[in-house]
Amino acid sequence: VATGTPFFGCPVTRPGGVLMIGAEGDKEELSRRLHAIASVSGWADWREEHKALGENFYPVSRLGQDNRLTEKLEGNITQRPGWIQAILDAASREPNLRLIILDPVSRFRSGDENDNEAATKFVEALETIRQATGVTVLCAHHSRKGSTGDTADDIRGASSFVDALRFAATLA
Repeated sequence: VATGTPFFGCPVTRPGGVLMIGAEGDKEELSRRLHAIASVSGWADWREEHKALGENFYPVSRLGQDNRLTEKLEGNITQRPGWIQAILDAASREPNLRLIILDPVSRFRSGDENDNEAATKFVEALETIRQATGVTVLCAHHSRKGSTGDTADDIRGASSFVDALRFAATLA
């Protein structure tokens, strides 16, 4: 999305800014990931050839911070409007934003991962961000232990999580 480069052979029709909020790595780790993506893509000198990557990629590290978009209060899962607003504020500062990445899901949600209500409330928080920004919200998530990655059933957690998403993909 940041470079407009086709993704798995599919054209990126609306390239632009990508806000990545990472909760498992510091800024150096996010930088290493960016360089690894460029290397695997065959972009030896990406700063010149794919300059847009550096110009359109906005990584934010939230390592060691409370990133939950939902929380359990008095037995109910609710959205955390303050943190959702912080994401919306960060998104509004990025020009031509097209994509928000939250990595990983487990750091952005609360409640029992296998609880359908908690999963639904988390997806509703993602929808709130999507609706307010008008951009795609992509979440990286882990697979179930022992899974092969062959089907959406391999995605960890409640079935309502996968069912409520517009798109889910796995790596095998």
